[in-house]
Amino acid sequence: MINYRWSCQICGAVNEPEVTHCEKCKFPAEATGEQIQQMRTNGKLKLEKTTSILSYFAFAVAGVGVLLIKFGRLTSYDWLIGLALALIGLVVIVLVDKREQ
Repeated sequence: MINYRWSCQICGAVNEPEVTHCEKCKFPAEATGEQIQQMRTNGKLKLEKTTSILSYFAFAVAGVGVLLIKFGRLTSYDWLIGLALALIGLVVIVLVDKREQ
């Protein structure tokens, strides 16, 4: 049990005493050097790659939504689908951004 404030070896977040896992990234407070190295090389790069792909996808979805709104056949259905896609894309972008912080 850790009885002092500690910084996570993975994300750098400061955690309170007696917390067994990082409150931000959930990495254990007591980890071996091998576990830390494995997470730094595999886990973090994997997260960055996934986040990047998700961001591009979200931008594409939002873009398709905006195009449907602007250039659709101007029916209610096209407009609603476009609006829904644009909103979904923007929400995913915001969530990805918050996850990276």
